[in-house]
Amino acid sequence: MESDILPSGGSDHWPISLTDAIQGTPRNKPFRFEKLWLTHLDFIQQIEQWWNEPVGIKGTKMYRLQGKLIYIKDKIKIWNQAVFGNIFKEKKKLEEQVEKIHT
Repeated sequence: MESDILPSGGSDHWPISLTDAIQGTPRNKPFRFEKLWLTHLDFIQQIEQWWNEPVGIKGTKMYRLQGKLIYIKDKIKIWNQAVFGNIFKEKKKLEEQVEKIHT
């Protein structure tokens, strides 16, 4: 980790800048909604089905909503893998085939 002390700007505080130089693939990638999912005929129906499934979460309304959204996110990840597979692996394979054609 690298740090730099920044100018105080007249304050009695001295701000610092921290830079984290961790390399590699992040383990917890943020969940991203893919527009491609909307092209699948059963996607909306699946979301409705998962939303109506009981998940047995107790607590405040906001806590239950958060739990339901996490539940649906996990279901979408499984569904996406089953329906579309690993699109990045497929893309790489197609790029390699195109490269072979050009050489």
